[in-house]
Parts: sequence; C-alpha cells; structure tokens
Amino acid sequence: MKKIAAIIACLAVCLSLAACSGGDAESSSTVTENSSATPVSSQTAPESTTAATGSGTIEAYIASIQDTIDQMSESMKAQGMNIKVLARDKSLVYSYQLTTESADISQMKETLESGLESQASTFTQVLSGVKMMAPDTKSVIVEYLDKNGDVIVSKEFK
Repeated sequence: MKKIAAIIACLAVCLSLAACSGGDAESSSTVTENSSATPVSSQTAPESTTAATGSGTIEAYIASIQDTIDQMSESMKAQGMNIKVLARDKSLVYSYQLTTESADISQMKETLESGLESQASTFTQVLSGVKMMAPDTKSVIVEYLDKNGDVIVSKEFK
C-alpha cells in the first residue's frame, strides 16, 4: 500500500510539473536521472535566445530548467522513486522508476493509467510549452518502471 501511495504522489508531482508549464517553456518543470523529487515552488529558468527563436532542442529545454529538475529530484528520494527526464527521438520523456519491489503492480498500473488519462490535456499543454523552444518535438511520454526497469505504464501525449 505504501508503494501505491508513492506512485500516486509521483503522479501528482508529474501533474504539478505539467501544470507549471502553462504553455511557457521557461517555467515548465521536469526531473532528472537517478534522482527523485516532490513538488517545489515553480521557478523560471533564465530566458535564452534559443527559446525566443524556437530553434532549440529538447536537450536544451531540459538544460534550461535543470535547477528545478535538481530540486524536485532530491525530494522524490524519500518516496522510493528515481526520475529521468530525457529526449527520446523527438519526444520529451518523464521516466519514473521504483527503487524497491512492489507487491501489487496490477493495482498500481490501474491507478496510474487512470491518472494519466485524466490529465491528457495537461500533458498536451506541456508539449505546447516545449514546442515553443524545440518546435520539432512530437510528443511528451510519461512512463513508470518497476525496480527492474520493466514498464508498468507508458502513455504518449501528442
């Protein structure tokens, strides 16, 4: 049950990141590899000419919000999650991985699928914000992995 609560909290973090986007690439939040996070106050990354011209990459977008990523990453450790934010092909990927075994993956999967589905419009807004800086971005992918790296749930938002 504790792991399910951690996953739900993680989903809430993800959704809070998406909500911070609001279509503005400089204020979106994400999280990094081999770290964890809980909600932090929204920060605005420094503006760059790349963001203004819309000729950047997903990697540049991630780099522009690295401080926020680092803060959020630290606070997720207590929830038993590692988080990566990365570019995969032409997608921004939020990858959450459990650090411990969970007894009831099937119940966790249902909860996560439902939560992700209910927030589709939020992740579509995140995509719009990322596209302001990296116009070639095709989607935002949110994935949850078990301790071994096997996918529990993955959802792509276009």
